[in-house]
Amino acid sequence: MTPPFSPERKNHALQRLAANYGNVARTAAETGISERTLMRWRRQNPPPPPPPTQLITPPSLPADDLEALINLKGRLIEAADYISFNIIPAVEAAPLGQRVSALAQLIDRISKLAAELPVEDEEMELSDDVEEVDDEEDA
Repeated sequence: MTPPFSPERKNHALQRLAANYGNVARTAAETGISERTLMRWRRQNPPPPPPPTQLITPPSLPADDLEALINLKGRLIEAADYISFNIIPAVEAAPLGQRVSALAQLIDRISKLAAELPVEDEEMELSDDVEEVDDEEDA
């Protein structure tokens, strides 16, 4: 009996699965191969383990700079701990108008950052599906 998929198509599907970070549903949609088949192939052909990562210190970095970076890292962690511990009581103590203003500023900054990011094909497809709603309908 001939296998339903050629080895080339199977390899291509496994490559797409790896490129999709293991997202079986997305790969199935791209390749036309069922999710069940893709999961079976993934079990039969597990991806190779990622290469081990190692902390590499550049040889040109003076010891004083390395010590300063380690010190800075410690101070940043302390500041992050302080902020994460104190932010909820500070937000709860703020008046409603101040909360609204801070939220508006945060949304504005996030939208400006999002505008700087490259747009992926999938995000563009999703944005095409969104319908605009008139304010009159909400009222």
